[in-house]
Amino acid sequence: MTNHIHFLVRVKEEYFLSESFPKFQTLEKVKKSYFISKQFANLFSSYTQSYNKMYQRNGSLFLKNFRRIRINTEQYLKQAIIYIHLNPVKHEFVDSLEEWKYPS
Repeated sequence: MTNHIHFLVRVKEEYFLSESFPKFQTLEKVKKSYFISKQFANLFSSYTQSYNKMYQRNGSLFLKNFRRIRINTEQYLKQAIIYIHLNPVKHEFVDSLEEWKYPS
């Protein structure tokens, strides 16, 4: 997309229970959610810094912070996947999905 991106990310509970991350075993869901959000913030910040350095520019690339929506049913997961894949058509970047040259 030319003006936004969509990620569909699954974070397994086992990730927080693994021996590699013992401090997560006692964290509540709110703190785990914050940790995941912080990781995405770091990703976007690093990308922005690299982009700015490459193109000799300053400032933010993103207008808004990202949103996250919890997917808690298989039906909602299917709807999210369809929504993400059809987004280029919805925003009229292409007439049909087959024309989109950046499929996921």
